[in-house]
Amino acid sequence: MSEQSKTKTKDTARESDNESEISIRVNQNESEISSEYSQKISVGLASNTKNESNYFDDLEINKKEDLQKNKPEKTWAKKHLTKGTIRQQTTGEYFLAFGLFGFAGGITNWLAVKMLFDKIGHGKYYLPGSAIIPHRFKAIRETIKNTIMKTFFDQNYLNKYISKKFNRIMSNSDLNIEGKLKNILESPQVEKIIDQKLEDLKNKPEGLVLVMMGIEPSKLKPLILPFIINAAKDFVPLLLSAFDPKKFIKIRKIRKELDKLMTEKLKELTPPIVKKLMEDVIREHLSWLIVWGCVFGGCIGLVSKFAGYGS
Repeated sequence: MSEQSKTKTKDTARESDNESEISIRVNQNESEISSEYSQKISVGLASNTKNESNYFDDLEINKKEDLQKNKPEKTWAKKHLTKGTIRQQTTGEYFLAFGLFGFAGGITNWLAVKMLFDKIGHGKYYLPGSAIIPHRFKAIRETIKNTIMKTFFDQNYLNKYISKKFNRIMSNSDLNIEGKLKNILESPQVEKIIDQKLEDLKNKPEGLVLVMMGIEPSKLKPLILPFIINAAKDFVPLLLSAFDPKKFIKIRKIRKELDKLMTEKLKELTPPIVKKLMEDVIREHLSWLIVWGCVFGGCIGLVSKFAGYGS
C-alpha cells in the first residue's frame, strides 16, 4: 500500500508541476499578447497624432501662402534692407568694399589722366587713345592761335581800341606837340632847307622879279621862319581834330601780319613743348580727379555692400 501511495503522490506532484508550467506559459502568452496590443495601440495613437499634426501644419502653410499672395509686393528698401541684414555684415566687409571700389575708381582716373599726356604701351603696341595731347599738338596750337586772334585781335575791338588810345594820346598835355613842332622848325636842319629853297627861288621868274625890285631872296629868311612857326601853332589843333587813325591804319593788314607772326612762332611748338605747356596748366588740377575717383568709388562700394550686393 505504501508503494501505491508513493506513486500516486508522485503522479499528483507531476500533474501539479505540469499545471504550473501550463499556467506560467499561459501567463507569458497573455503578457506577450498584451504588450503587443499595447504597442499597436501606442503606434496607432502616435500615427494618429502625427497625421493630426501634419494636417494642422498643412493648414498653417496654406494659410501663410494665402496671406503671402494677398500681401503687396515689397519695395526695394523692404526687400534688401530687411531686419538683421546690416548686422550680418561685419565692419571688415564694409572697409573691404570701400577700399576695393575706391582703388578701382582711383586707378581708373589715374590711368585716364596719364593717357592724356603719355603713351601707354611698348613699341608699336599701345592703348588706343593714349598720348592724345602729343598726337594732336598741331590742332592744339592752331586752336591757341585762333583763340588769341578772335579774343584779343578782333577787328571791331582793334578799331575801337586804336581810336580811343589815339585820342587819349593826342589830348595828353605831356605830349606838347606845339613845343616839339617849334623846336623842329627852329633846328639847323630846317634853316638849311629854307636856305636851299631861297637859292632855288633865284633861278625862278619870281626870284628874278624880286632881284629886279632890289630884294635879295636870302634876306627874306628872318621874315619867313617866324611866319612858319606862328602858322604851325595854329595848324596843330586843326590837324589833330581832322586826323582819323582809321584812314591810314589798316586793321585788316595789322591782323594779317599778326596772324603770320603767330603762325611762324607756333611752328616752334613741338610735341614735347605742347605737352609741357598743357601739363603746367592743367595737370596739377587733374590730380583732383584721382582723389575724387577714390572717394566716390569707395562710397559706391559702401552703398553696394549696404544694399546686399555680392553677399
